[in-house]
Amino acid sequence: LVTTCIRPALAAAAVPPGEPSLLRAVPWRRVAKALAVLWTASVALSLKQAGSAANPERRRAGQPIRCPWPFVLVAPPWTELGRRSLSAGFHDWQTWVAVCLYLLLRG
Repeated sequence: LVTTCIRPALAAAAVPPGEPSLLRAVPWRRVAKALAVLWTASVALSLKQAGSAANPERRRAGQPIRCPWPFVLVAPPWTELGRRSLSAGFHDWQTWVAVCLYLLLRG
């Protein structure tokens, strides 16, 4: 009984020879790229709208990170200041705009 129910469904889902299947017809790389671009753009927009309150390392009492945006990303991550700099860099909206542009312009 099970095989008689499954075979017609499999036959209906089968693709005639010479025609691409749905999995091959959909450009999955472009779909993934578009989703990544939309996600990074939404992160950048939400961080931009949140303002300076979105970046706790830049406002930290005692030792705030005051380095300009692109330079916070080149700090050595194995030091405490480097980890804080990277955290500050990934809480800046400019980082996510750069990631979004990289994804858009990458072939």
